[in-house]
Amino acid sequence: MSDIRRAIEVFSQSIPAGSMILDVGCGLRPYEDCFPLSKYIGIDVPVSGREASGKSPDYEFDGTNIPLESEHFDVVICTEVLEHAENPDLLLKEMARVTQPGGVLFLTVPFIWGLHELPYDFRRFTTEGIRKAVEKAGYEVIKQEKLTIGLDAVRLLVASEINNFLKHHVDHLERKKMSFRLMIWLQDWLFRILTLVWRRSIRFERIYIDNLIHARKV
Repeated sequence: MSDIRRAIEVFSQSIPAGSMILDVGCGLRPYEDCFPLSKYIGIDVPVSGREASGKSPDYEFDGTNIPLESEHFDVVICTEVLEHAENPDLLLKEMARVTQPGGVLFLTVPFIWGLHELPYDFRRFTTEGIRKAVEKAGYEVIKQEKLTIGLDAVRLLVASEINNFLKHHVDHLERKKMSFRLMIWLQDWLFRILTLVWRRSIRFERIYIDNLIHARKV
């Protein structure tokens, strides 16, 4: 289970039954099941770095202007989307517009991650950068935290880059070779040893994967 999924599950416990929820950039709606007693609406763009089969929105939008009425939603969710938005500040303002006064925003954005969904990957966010953007849009930040930090972040990044390399640069026949399988095993073993050593000596405290913001509309 991802750290974002865990955070969503905790967050969902604070949401009253019958709430109106909007998922901006919903993809395949992976978190809809966390809100079984709410009205859940998803929106997404028609064209992005993701295949159309990877999306299941109720409504399509242009990536900036949300085609729904103002102050209609109790909760707005936006996970791993703003790095793909051409104008994240305007999109945040639109999210605030459709949020009821006192309604809440659950937002995650990456601080460190490999390039993905190209050519629609435009930026990364620091803790202060995303906080200021959310506040500028009209929200009050209630909670902010870093997800997947330190050595856990290093391990996840390394695993992601290895998987990406295998997917795009190593064919099926090469993967079956004993020499290649031995190399992968050796890399994994060495990295496990390094991780054990690092956990005792280095914090890697500046490294983390995602920013999480929980905010309330002012």
